[in-house]
Amino acid sequence: VTLTMYDYFGDGWNGARWTWKTELGNGDERVIATGTLESGESGTAQLCQYDPSVVYTFVVGPDGTYPEEISWSIATSEGLRLQKGDPINYYGHMDFFVCSRQVCH
Repeated sequence: VTLTMYDYFGDGWNGARWTWKTELGNGDERVIATGTLESGESGTAQLCQYDPSVVYTFVVGPDGTYPEEISWSIATSEGLRLQKGDPINYYGHMDFFVCSRQVCH
């Protein structure tokens, strides 16, 4: 599964970050990866690590400046878009996507 990050102004995410994590079943979470779009209009990152016993969650937090410029999409290697997120608003909105176990393998 591939994350594609976009920035409408073309200068990266200005401090905003994404997090890819799992729920461990006991209420705890484990962060698998975090990242950002350092510069430019777009970039990609690979997300999935498959374990049929966990649920994967993708979150974009409201950090950084100019959050209204950023968006993202998640797609399979075949190009099927699974989810997308529009620009984050100024009120702390967080986009998220829970990856189904059938997709992350």
